[in-house]
Amino acid sequence: MAATCYTTWDGDDWQKHINILLGLRYGPKYQPIPDRDSGDWGLEGFSDDGVAYQCYAATEPLTVSDLTEKQRDKITRDTGKLCDNAPQLEKLLGPLKIQKWVL
Repeated sequence: MAATCYTTWDGDDWQKHINILLGLRYGPKYQPIPDRDSGDWGLEGFSDDGVAYQCYAATEPLTVSDLTEKQRDKITRDTGKLCDNAPQLEKLLGPLKIQKWVL
């Protein structure tokens, strides 16, 4: 019988976990954006290869259709934030251009 592992995450814990994993993956080439420093611009962090990351932890239990709707709404909100905060992001990113946005 296979063991089952299941963890329920709140948004803050999921964000911390993802930033740790991305830091392990990229090392110093990953830059998290702490909420307390720059607010929420639709990004949790970015890597020097132009990949931007945003986290989302759904509050379960959800049906597949409810989860899809919540993810779609999150994407809509946060891509809007990217556009609305473009001047601040340009200062933060410098010459780096976002090539991919990952939720």
